[in-house]
Amino acid sequence: MGPGPGPVRAGAGGRGLGKVKSGAKEVDMERYLSLQQDYLAAKKKEKESDQTIKDLSAQLARTEEAAKRVIMLPRKDQRLLARQLGAAESKQGALQRALSSARQTSGPSRSSTEEAECGPQPTEADPGDEASTPKQQSLANLKVSRLEAQVVQLRGENRGLRQQMLQASREHDGKAAALQKQIADLQASLKSQSSKAAGTNTQHSDLQTQHSQLQSQHSELKGQHRELKSQLTTSRERSSALERQLEESRRHVSEVRQELEEARSLHARASSQLRQEMAELASTQNRRSGDEDQQIAMLNATNAHLLQRVEQSVQEAHVHRTAQLQAERQATQLGIELSQLKGSLFDTPAPPESYAPVLPGTFQGRLLGASLQTDLSQGHAEADISQNPNPQTAMWPGWNHRSAALGGPALGPESVPAPSSTLQPDVAIQGSPWSIPARTPDPGTPSELDRSLAPVCQALSSDIEDWPQPRNAVVVAIETVQLVQQLAARVAGQRLFVMFSFLPSLCSAQQQQTRAMPATQQPMAFDFCLAHHVSPDGYARARTELGRQLRSSEPLVLPFCLCLHPRAGERLGPHHQLAYAEQDLKELLRQGQDLRHSEVAMVTEGDQVAATMVLSLVAVQALQALAGC
Repeated sequence: MGPGPGPVRAGAGGRGLGKVKSGAKEVDMERYLSLQQDYLAAKKKEKESDQTIKDLSAQLARTEEAAKRVIMLPRKDQRLLARQLGAAESKQGALQRALSSARQTSGPSRSSTEEAECGPQPTEADPGDEASTPKQQSLANLKVSRLEAQVVQLRGENRGLRQQMLQASREHDGKAAALQKQIADLQASLKSQSSKAAGTNTQHSDLQTQHSQLQSQHSELKGQHRELKSQLTTSRERSSALERQLEESRRHVSEVRQELEEARSLHARASSQLRQEMAELASTQNRRSGDEDQQIAMLNATNAHLLQRVEQSVQEAHVHRTAQLQAERQATQLGIELSQLKGSLFDTPAPPESYAPVLPGTFQGRLLGASLQTDLSQGHAEADISQNPNPQTAMWPGWNHRSAALGGPALGPESVPAPSSTLQPDVAIQGSPWSIPARTPDPGTPSELDRSLAPVCQALSSDIEDWPQPRNAVVVAIETVQLVQQLAARVAGQRLFVMFSFLPSLCSAQQQQTRAMPATQQPMAFDFCLAHHVSPDGYARARTELGRQLRSSEPLVLPFCLCLHPRAGERLGPHHQLAYAEQDLKELLRQGQDLRHSEVAMVTEGDQVAATMVLSLVAVQALQALAGC
C-alpha cells in the first residue's frame, strides 16, 4: 500500500485574508506568503493523494485478479479430480462387469465372500458351463480374484481422490475468505483515502478562493500605489513651489533687512548731523549775543525741522521693521506648511505648528510641565500675570532673591514703553526685573530726545570687528545653547529663546532676548549679540546707573533664563521658564578677564544641569573705566 496523504496545516482554510491596508498603509506580506505556501503545499498534497488513490486502485485490481486466479485454480483441480474420480468409477464399473461375467463363467465355485461383496448373481444354468473344464474354471477364478483386487485398489484410490477433493475444497474456501478479507481491507483503505482526498480538495478550493481574493486585493493595492505615486509627484511639485516661495520670502526678508540697515545708518547720520548743527548753533549763539531773539527763533525752527527729520527717519525705520516682521512671519508660515506637507507624504502626523510651544491648559502642556517638575525638580512660584495682549509674565521664581541687584522694582504692564525703532523680538516680559520703570526724569538728566538719539542698546552681528570699543560698551553675545537629552525629549517640537537683564531702566526686556529657535538636542545657534553703550559721549544715564551699581555693596549679577516660547495670545508664565544661569560682573572685574566663547551651565530650580550655553561677555574695560570715575 502506498503512503497516505501528509497532514494538512491546521487552520489553513480558516485563516483570514491577511491585514491589507489601503492608501499608504503596509500590507501584511508575511501572511500573504504564508497563505501562498499553504496553497502550494495543499496542491502538492492533493497530487500525492491522487497518486495514492491511483496506486491503491491498481493494487486492488491486482488483488482481485489474483483472487480470481486463486479461486479458479481449485476449481480446475476439482474438475480434474472429478474427471479422475469419474474415470476411476467407470473403470470400477467395467471391472465389476468383467468380474460378473467371470463369475458367470466360473459357476457355483464362487465364494461366500464374493457373494457378500458382489451381490447375488443369476443362477440360471448355461448349457456352455456344463461343458467347461476344471482348468477353465480355475482360470476364471484367478481372473475373478485379480479383478476383485483391482476393484479394491480402485476403491482405495477413489477414497484418496475424494479426500484430496475435500482438502482442496477446504483450502480453496480458506484462500477465498482471506482474499475477501484483503479485498474488504483494500476497499476500506480506498474509502478512507477518498474521504481524505475530499477533505484535501475542500481545503484546496478554500485556498484557491483565498488566493483569488488576495490577487484581487493585490491588484487593488497596485492601483492605490499608482494613485499614491501620482499624489507624491503632485506633492513634490507643490513642495518645490513652496520652497521657491520660501526662497523668495527669504530674499525679500534680506532686502528688507538691508533697507532697515540703510534706514538705521541714515538715522545715525541724521542724528550726528543734528548734534553737529546743534553744537554749531550753540557756538553761534554764544558768539552772537546781540541777536538773541532772532537766533533763538532760528534755532527753534532748525530744531523743529531736525525733529521732523528724526521722526520721519523713525517712522521709516518702523515701516521697514513692520515689513521685515511680516516677511519673517510669512517665511515661518511657509516653513510650517512645508514641514506639514513633508509629514503628510509619509503618513507621519506632523506636530501642530511645528515651531509653536504647547499650551499650558492642554493635556500635552500639563504633561510637559509635570515631566519637567519631576525630572528637573523645577518649582513653581505664584506670580501676578498682566492682561496685555503680548505674552507677559511675572518675576522668575528662581530669581526673587536677586531682584534687588537688577536695578529697580518689578512694575505692572502700564510701565512698559512702546517698542522703539530698533530691532524688537516678538515676545515681551513685564512685571519682573526685565521691565522698564516709569520714572519721572530727574532734573539735569537727558531728555527723551537725547535717549532716541543715543539708544543704550544696539543689536550687533556676530563679527567681532563690528563691535564697539571695549571701553565704550558692555557686549553680551549668546552664541549657542545645547539641551541635555532628557530635556530635549521633553520639549521636542517647541521653540525656545534666551533672555537676560542688564540696565533694565534703560533697556527693555524685548531688546534683551534672542529669537525663538526649534528645540533640538543639537546645539541651537542663536547668534545673538547686544551692546550696552556706556561711553562718555551721550550715555550719561547708563554711566550713572552702572557706576551706582558698581559702587553698591550688592553683587552686580547678570541673569539669564532659558524659556519656552508661548503660543499666540498666551501669557508667558513661570511654567515656561526651564533653566537659569548668572554672571557676576563685579567678580569678572576682579578677575580682569572677559568671557570669550565660554561654556556656562544652565540649571533648574533644583540645581540640575538642563543646558549648556556658549557665552561671550566683554565688560572688563568698560567697568574699569566706570570704576575709575
